[in-house]
Amino acid sequence: MRLFVSGSAPLLAETHEQFYARTGHVILERYGMTETNMNTSNPYDGERRPGTVGFPLPGGEAALADRLARYKQPRRVFTVEALPRNVMGKVQKNRLRDAYADLYAVKGAATTAG
Repeated sequence: MRLFVSGSAPLLAETHEQFYARTGHVILERYGMTETNMNTSNPYDGERRPGTVGFPLPGGEAALADRLARYKQPRRVFTVEALPRNVMGKVQKNRLRDAYADLYAVKGAATTAG
């Protein structure tokens, strides 16, 4: 085996150390998405920094935003005991909305029975 790659999120430094101790190889960490392919990478040749996904690839840029766009900011945050999921494991948002509809009701608004 010539190359071991981990993508989408940085691994713990301890994971790198344990992997190297067992195999003698260093993991190459990268980041990308289906829509963008690879965005960042540690170097193929040279020092790889455990716990990071590297630097932007040539021709690309990366930036950290210190806040979310207004439309992505949650209006409310609350905790539920368990999330309803379908057989594929996806969260069923419609069931959450139905179960917690009273939290979204506008005060003083008339409701209709359906």
